Parts: sequence; structure tokens; C-alpha cells
Amino acid sequence: AMALALCVAVAACATTPKNPPTTYLVFFPPHSALLVPNAARTLNKVAADANGHAAVVEVSGPTAKRTSRRKPTLAEQRTVAVEHALVAAGVPEERMRRVPAKPSRKQDPAEEPVQVRLAIKPTV
Repeated sequence: AMALALCVAVAACATTPKNPPTTYLVFFPPHSALLVPNAARTLNKVAADANGHAAVVEVSGPTAKRTSRRKPTLAEQRTVAVEHALVAAGVPEERMRRVPAKPSRKQDPAEEPVQVRLAIKPTV
């Protein structure tokens, strides 16, 4: 029984990655800044991985020119939604940093996902 328990524990360790993925994409419905359940699950995973492994959480959304000085663009609203969800999931705001994203030529910048990158702590 002891050998079986050890074998199961070793198998669990072998299937668990040492380092989590460092980049996550958060997708939104078209023309919306609302987080859908799948995006919320992704951000909860990001928060768990960030709190265990990351020194800094970089959030980058597509950059688009403001259409009005008072009204933020959809891209900005999505970036803010991701930041708020990460704080609500336990990532300290002081560990987050907003980074400009490189625009894609393939799609409208307002429809690109928000990217979250974990800057992994160096192992000592």
C-alpha cells in the first residue's frame, strides 16, 4: 500500500509542470468588455499561478486611439476589467504592471484579447 501511494504521488508530480505557463490570453465577446465565465476561470488560474510563482503580473491590451477624452475605448475597458478581476482574485495591485501590446495586423485592435504575462520569480 505504501508503494502504491508513493507511485501515485510521483505520478502526480510528474504530470504537474514545475513552472506554470507564463502567458495567458483573455478573450471577450465581440463589442463587449464583460468577462464571460471562461475568461473568469482563466483569470482565477492566473491569480493562483501568480501568487505562487510570479514577482510581477504584466497586463497588456490592444492599444487603440481614444475616440473621446471622456470615454475610454473598448480595448481600455477590457484591460481594466482584467486588472480588476485579478485584484478581486487576490493579486496585489502593486504587483501588476500595464504594458503596451503590439498591435496585430490580422484583426481590429478592439477585438484582440488582453494578454497577461507572469514574470517568474528567480529561483534561489
